[in-house]
Amino acid sequence: MGAVLGVALLVTGCGEGTSTGGTTKPAPASEDEDAQPRARVFSTLSLEQGKAGEVTALCWDAGTLHIGTRAGLKSATYLSRPRKLLLREIASPSGRFEGQEILALTGQKGELLAGTSMGFGRFVPGLGWSSEETGRINGIASAKGAIYAGRTTGVERRDAANKGWDRLQIDPPLTRNQTSAQHVLALAAGREGELWAGTRFGLLHFLPATGKWEHFYGAYQDIKSEKVVLDELGNADLGGNYVNSVRFDEASGKLIVATDIGVSIFDGKWTVYTGEHTKYVVKDDNLARVAVKGNLALPSCEVRDALLEDASVLWIATKAGLARLAGPQLDVFDTERGLPDDTVNALAWDAASKTLFVGTAAGVAVVGYDGVASSE
Repeated sequence: MGAVLGVALLVTGCGEGTSTGGTTKPAPASEDEDAQPRARVFSTLSLEQGKAGEVTALCWDAGTLHIGTRAGLKSATYLSRPRKLLLREIASPSGRFEGQEILALTGQKGELLAGTSMGFGRFVPGLGWSSEETGRINGIASAKGAIYAGRTTGVERRDAANKGWDRLQIDPPLTRNQTSAQHVLALAAGREGELWAGTRFGLLHFLPATGKWEHFYGAYQDIKSEKVVLDELGNADLGGNYVNSVRFDEASGKLIVATDIGVSIFDGKWTVYTGEHTKYVVKDDNLARVAVKGNLALPSCEVRDALLEDASVLWIATKAGLARLAGPQLDVFDTERGLPDDTVNALAWDAASKTLFVGTAAGVAVVGYDGVASSE
């Protein structure tokens, strides 16, 4: 190892299936279904081999599941009585997204917005598809008539009356890890049109009415050399600073943040669930990585996505399995319990049929509850 490493953020490693759970270790899933409904995998949907079968994003909209993959976009109709997904042709000219990685999907009432490795796609009922090669879009969101695109260098906005994209100036300028803090990976819009952006270093919060920005980040490590590592305090109780996804839950008003070491939930105060991970210490005049027990026995601390089913149930997608947290009980799903693959990248929830759609590296799983009446 060289004498000078420069400034670096904490690089975490995940302990998969080895965490003891720390002080708030969940109890094993109860077999008493009256005490806690049990969820199970009802069916799976295989896509194609290779990149076209690796799910990267999901969007549920009134009976249709839009499925983004590493090599294009697909759609499926959900039949709630047999709890199965049926692939169907999407209303798009053949090959429009072929070969493009779908990085983000959002939409409602038939309208769909897509951020891809090459640009922007939009489907409007009655008008069909439009697309633009604007460059990579990692996150996509809409609020108050505006569309927001998250990029590697910040956020751009398109208003209803403007066909072009305008870059939003982050003001005041960021003072901590500026390059990483402007590398946007995910977007979510709040109730009043405010925007949340997950980045490689924390969260950005934008208020369109005032044009003001806030930057939230958790504790991190500043590595000066192989003999000097500083533990720096953040300005928020954010579990991890590398944000893979961010969601605003309309029903509860909570923000759910999936990070590289766990899940953080904000509703005026922070609730943080972390898995087993590692941090740097100086040992024998050299940098060494040591294990840190999290407070939740996640299958992996690297959380790719997370959503609230209701106020008491949290679903957590990790790179080594799916977890369901209900009060003190943690239930883990993997290939042995019916998932197509242990790598879970994206989630979507249908409240009407109480169905969870799970996007994995080898297709989609349909997860639901026994005895729950589902809608047609």
